[in-house]
Amino acid sequence: MRYQITAVQPQAAAITELEQTLGWRAYVSNAPAAQFSLGDAILSYRDEWIVEQSFHRLKGAPLSISPLFVQRDDQIKGLFRLLSLALRFLCLIEFEVRRRLTQEQTALVGLNPNNPKQSTDRPTTERLLQAFSNITLTLVDVQGH
Repeated sequence: MRYQITAVQPQAAAITELEQTLGWRAYVSNAPAAQFSLGDAILSYRDEWIVEQSFHRLKGAPLSISPLFVQRDDQIKGLFRLLSLALRFLCLIEFEVRRRLTQEQTALVGLNPNNPKQSTDRPTTERLLQAFSNITLTLVDVQGH
């Protein structure tokens, strides 16, 4: 079956109503205005994705909290503490590398496997660790040395 559009009739009232909301955002906070100004609230909400990215790491491939095959509450608590500690390390590494790259005004090249010539000054920890995945540490013990 094949369809062909022969005429279009725009709904002017619906378009006008929708245009009225374009560019507007509603910000809601329970913090007192003296503690948290409108400008500070807007800046905080714009950076909200940074916090959400950490929760995505907990649920996604890097840490995978989703398949919880544990029986007791203390096991769940211990697993969550271990994974949240790993998440803190991931965030700390990423923060320090990005801070240093900003200080030195430089970028890293070769972290993107799809585009090895691409440079970035905001690498993720996962990409950084992937760059070191082909390194092997070999310890040889010869008469105690």
